[in-house]
Amino acid sequence: MFNRYVLASSYQRIRSKFDMASLPEGEEYIPSYNIAPGNNAYVIIPGLNESAEIHGMSPVIRAYYEERKPSKVIRSFSFGLQGVEKYTVNFIRAEGDRNLSNDPHYTGSKAIFLKPNYKKIIREQRCLVLADAFIVDIDKKPHLVYMKNKKRPFGFAGLWNKTTDADGNESYSFGILTTVANPLIRKLGGDRMPVIVPEYSERRWLSTNNTLSQVLDMLNPYPAHSLNAYPVSERISDPVNNDLSVIQPVGRRLYSERMEPLSRKRVKPVREPMDSPTMEEVARMGKETN
Repeated sequence: MFNRYVLASSYQRIRSKFDMASLPEGEEYIPSYNIAPGNNAYVIIPGLNESAEIHGMSPVIRAYYEERKPSKVIRSFSFGLQGVEKYTVNFIRAEGDRNLSNDPHYTGSKAIFLKPNYKKIIREQRCLVLADAFIVDIDKKPHLVYMKNKKRPFGFAGLWNKTTDADGNESYSFGILTTVANPLIRKLGGDRMPVIVPEYSERRWLSTNNTLSQVLDMLNPYPAHSLNAYPVSERISDPVNNDLSVIQPVGRRLYSERMEPLSRKRVKPVREPMDSPTMEEVARMGKETN
């Protein structure tokens, strides 16, 4: 099972990736190597020109905001969706109450929209949960799963909500949508994985102009060939341990990423089954936070 995740990219890297989205003025960005339920973490939500609020404006005022306001903004919400069900929900099944056996070949409905508590927020309160990597099988043999070709940060498909307590204080929270595991995650012993929104679908995921069927079509397992993994220390099971050391490799990558030198014939992977990330590769992620 997917348990924790990592966001160590620099603030500038995140902004560059997501249309220069920004935090509220004066709020400091704090990276994390071990994000667990209950922690505050960063999400991308629509800015004014992507939200329903703009549609009620006059054409002149609307044009003004579309030109000057960002299409995406970064916010720090609590990890664990509150106020939707009777209890806090960290992970939300894309299939709803269907496919409880987690059959990887399931082709039925993404029935989350059939659950009464989610009918509204699946349509109107979607977010991208910012991540560089995620952890699976944390209680046995934890592995860090990441995108190949240095594709980070990326976004998990998330749902957010606002709640107000008896004193009128507002709080914001989010949960992460999950789907059946792809072959790489199953190889690591998992039967669920987070829904990763492909880069070309990120704007569509955030837009409130999509039909429900378009939204549900995005809730699929990410292609296994685009991911890789390596084992990390069991220290990551304790959320108190939150530094670069918890994502250092303690073994080899699941699949080799080394390439032979260019030749006149072709380029092909070295035939060794696994290789370890170099310390430089892992440390580079930490340096980006400076």
